[in-house]
Amino acid sequence: VDAAAAESLRQKMLAQHDQVSKRRMKAMVDAANVLTPEQRKTLGDAMAKRREMMERHRKERESLAPRS
Repeated sequence: VDAAAAESLRQKMLAQHDQVSKRRMKAMVDAANVLTPEQRKTLGDAMAKRREMMERHRKERESLAPRS
């Protein structure tokens, strides 16, 4: 195993994650600047429901995964 190559890959992955995070945050701020307070609440509620659903699915997948 090439430790330097592994570290380089880790750094690239972190940089990509940071870029995605910045784009996501900018999109949320841009949306918040044009939406009404009621629309922001509706969007926030929808995002919360989606997070809950994704968490439920993650737990279901974990419960089905074979234990090692």
